[in-house]
Amino acid sequence: MKTNLHLLIQLCIPMEKRTWFSNVWVGSLRNLVAFDRIEDEFMWDEGEDIKTKYLGDDMVLLLGLTDTRAEEICKEEVENGMSMFHTLEK
Repeated sequence: MKTNLHLLIQLCIPMEKRTWFSNVWVGSLRNLVAFDRIEDEFMWDEGEDIKTKYLGDDMVLLLGLTDTRAEEICKEEVENGMSMFHTLEK
């Protein structure tokens, strides 16, 4: 006799605790060597305090990246291909 077991997990996170993931993006780097200078680039350009976490392959988690700044990076990439990232996803 075969039994199917399903597990349901539901997280209830208070609104005040959700802010840590509200400005989080995943970027795919053009060049892995650029990872070492991502935080410096953001500080130099806009004075933003972006924290990065390497996820593997070419993917980087960008904590603290605002939607506005992410849109600027995407626009920069489309217009002239000069961004550190070839893709950004929320």
